[in-house]
Amino acid sequence: MNVVVVALAAETPQLERLVLDALEGEREIALCRGEPGCRADALILAGRSPQFFLSRRDLAPNRVICVGAGPADCHPVPLPAKRDDRALERFRRGLLVHIKSVYAGGRVASGRQSARRLVGIGASTGGPQTLRTILQGLPQSTCAILVVQHFTHGFSSRFREYLAPLCAMQVKQVEDGERAEDGVIYLAEDGRHLTAARQGGAFYLHSRPGEKVNGFCPSADRLFESLAAQAGNSAMGVVLTGMGDDGARGLKHLREEGGLAVAQEERSCAVPSMPREAVRHGGAAEQLTPAEIALRILQFSEGGHR
Repeated sequence: MNVVVVALAAETPQLERLVLDALEGEREIALCRGEPGCRADALILAGRSPQFFLSRRDLAPNRVICVGAGPADCHPVPLPAKRDDRALERFRRGLLVHIKSVYAGGRVASGRQSARRLVGIGASTGGPQTLRTILQGLPQSTCAILVVQHFTHGFSSRFREYLAPLCAMQVKQVEDGERAEDGVIYLAEDGRHLTAARQGGAFYLHSRPGEKVNGFCPSADRLFESLAAQAGNSAMGVVLTGMGDDGARGLKHLREEGGLAVAQEERSCAVPSMPREAVRHGGAAEQLTPAEIALRILQFSEGGHR
């Protein structure tokens, strides 16, 4: 069993108790709070003031998880707005996705492996920030992720430049005909549909011009339809914040073919139309916050499904 040693520094006893309660019973996590000789894999900073984070930031190992309003270069977990069971469970999941990615990241083999599973994500208005929240905590060992983000023409390459420094996974614009590999986030290009095809024991990606679908090229529906036909239960589809209904029908087909289908919870969306339509069409099996989606991707990548 892989055990992650996590150091904890909290600004108040109440915040310390919040984190301790969230991680209670997690056998793969060992907490230390300033014990002599403690060599942590990750550091959790729980606070409310900028001064607290600045004063503790130099204690950091490679990974810093900030509970509350931490600096931009940490892995953020928002404090629960309420103390009910649902809010606390979301908080717990947010912590776990960042902690678990520490030991998942240690399983990267030398050289990239042909993708064993595929995750497709469709997003529009509000997508860049949500994608950052989901993707920045995923380890290099995560399965291939294919992203369709609706942009004004010319902005897709800038998005790669924005996202790449934040992620442990490689971030690149997809090239037509390339083999999908684990540890890579593939971004659809402006004016070109991103699809996947199984060939032998591998998945190959295609980036080709075509007619707009639901008013968009690239289209999330086109991506999900290809995952349904070519990957089935080896694929996961995610519909994020955005205007319109792109992705709703394709996600339903993916679910019908045995794939895992998820939509972002409406309250966390900048614009909830796309996730709402995915639910209305019967495509989404789950409605999750961005932190929960990140954990679900990690679980799916490691072989979990339902």
